[in-house]
Amino acid sequence: FEKEILPSGRHLAIEDAAIGQLANMKILEIKSVLYAKILKATCLELQIVVDIPKEVVTLNILIPDLVRILGILLDNAIEAALETEEQKLYIGIIEEKEQGYIKVSNSSKPVENISLLFEQGYTSKQKHIGVGLYEVEKLLKDKEEVFLNTEYKEGEFVQLLQIIKKEENN
Repeated sequence: FEKEILPSGRHLAIEDAAIGQLANMKILEIKSVLYAKILKATCLELQIVVDIPKEVVTLNILIPDLVRILGILLDNAIEAALETEEQKLYIGIIEEKEQGYIKVSNSSKPVENISLLFEQGYTSKQKHIGVGLYEVEKLLKDKEEVFLNTEYKEGEFVQLLQIIKKEENN
């Protein structure tokens, strides 16, 4: 019981808590990509926290672009977290009246030069071609209302996507 059943129950409880937070994500395409990545992370036994404290109904970005961006950010975060002792992943999403925020953070080995990560062909991983963050940058290039802030600090790699909502004309 201690070796087989109890650890499985703990794993399911963590997975249920993470997936339970998705109830507040009302954009189905985003909910789907989050579900897939959370399932992947829990199967890899990452320590995962999902924080979507209130309903998210609309974000001012094309949904296919956001799905692609989130997929890349989460895949990178999962891969990087697996290379650390802590193996932590955090996903936070909040929608405010004037803007929305998506935060993806993970435990990380030191990152010396963040700007290199966004260059086409640059990769710190074996058997990768280095297009993920370059693709994110391309998707965000012409989006004046969307900002991506990327930083590394004390073993944590953080990507914060800020999406400003357009003012409605009266």
